[in-house]
Amino acid sequence: MQVVDLFRHTAGLTYGFQLRTNVDEAYRREKIGEIEKAGTLESMIQALGKLPLEFSPGDAWNYSVATDVVGRLIEVVSGQPLDRFLEERILG
Repeated sequence: MQVVDLFRHTAGLTYGFQLRTNVDEAYRREKIGEIEKAGTLESMIQALGKLPLEFSPGDAWNYSVATDVVGRLIEVVSGQPLDRFLEERILG
């Protein structure tokens, strides 16, 4: 999986609400990407890493939690929580 796959939604990720496949079901079971679930981007990505991909990166297109993964990538690279990074570097 490459960063460009995250931006293009070709990373092999999905959303649980799509109700199409066993992978979607696994997202629902683990509450991946659900607002009601308490946690951080870090904990979400840790849980996501335990689930299979919907397809091999680059092979197909599917809206997904890829933008959430990009948010976590920003946190890791910047060393800041996403909200602080956005406020200081983009919005402030």
